[in-house]
This record gives sequence, C-alpha cells and structure tokens, in this order.
Amino acid sequence: LPKMEAQLKGELANEPDWNALYEDDPVGYVREKQLWDEKKEKLSAVNAEQQRLQQEALVKQQQQIAQYVEYGNQKLLEIIPEWQNPEVATKEKLAISEYAVNTLGYTPEEIQQVYDYRALLGLRNAWLNSKTVEATKKKPTQKAPARVARPGTTNRPKTTTPVKRAKQRLAKTGKIQDAAKVFEQLI
Repeated sequence: LPKMEAQLKGELANEPDWNALYEDDPVGYVREKQLWDEKKEKLSAVNAEQQRLQQEALVKQQQQIAQYVEYGNQKLLEIIPEWQNPEVATKEKLAISEYAVNTLGYTPEEIQQVYDYRALLGLRNAWLNSKTVEATKKKPTQKAPARVARPGTTNRPKTTTPVKRAKQRLAKTGKIQDAAKVFEQLI
C-alpha cells in the first residue's frame, strides 16, 4: 500500500491544464479526465485501507495491553496477597504513585501509563524501602557505651553475707534492734 500510494501521488503530482486540454482536444480531455478521476479514487481507496489497517492494529494492540494488564493484576495478587483487599490495594497504590511523583520525579501521566506489573513491583519495593529508612531515621537506637573493666577485677558478682546485710540495715534504720542483730551475726 505505501508503494502504491507513492506511485499514485507521483502520477497525480503534475495535474494537466484542464482548460487548455479541453480547448485543444475535447475527446482527449474526456479520456484524461476519466484516468485522472480513477487515479484519485484509487488513492483515496489506498488511504482508506491504510486507515482501516491502522485502526485494526490499534484495536489489536489495545486488546493485547488489556490482556497483559489482566495477567499482571493476577500476578500482583499472587505476589502481594494483601492486595486481595481492594481497600488496602487502593491505599497502597495511591501512596506508591505519590512516592513516585514526589520523590522519584515521575509525572502523573507517566504513572498512569504504567501497566507492567514488574514496574509496579519495583516502585512498591522502593516505596517500602523508603518507609523503612524513614522509620529508622526517626527513632535512632543508641546503646549505652560498654563499660570497660579495670585490670585485676573479676566478673563474679559480689555476694552479700548475712553480716553485711545486717550492717546495711542498721545504717538505714539506726534502730537498736538492728544493731543487736549485727552483733548476733558476728558471734
């Protein structure tokens, strides 16, 4: 069709002077006019056929995209089972698109044109990672510095003897009874 169209346009490029042809040869004028009109009809038929084929290809492409989107939706539900709940899926998809536009620099039109489920998975993983990073930045976990033991110390906990406990109690209360118990422990 493109070759035929180019040939017809080449033949129709040089339109004869119809008035001069009619004056010189009226019979030749009629013959030339018929040939000219036939070529014009062929050209319009070629153009119409090309448009029909383009429209057919567009419809076929849209059907393939719709099938791929449906396949992608099924795969997403297999990979992300929590998206089986439409409310959760809608909320996360909205958050992912906001993340892609505000943080990654996509335009809203580009995000609307994403129909490959793998790209959506990649964007979701990036969004989840950014949430994790933000959460760790907000709550830094600082451990107390480790205490270093002085040389010659042991790791055994000190045990308190009954005498020592009695002395500590006496120091706290200052009662005579507690002083008597200290002496009882010494004997």
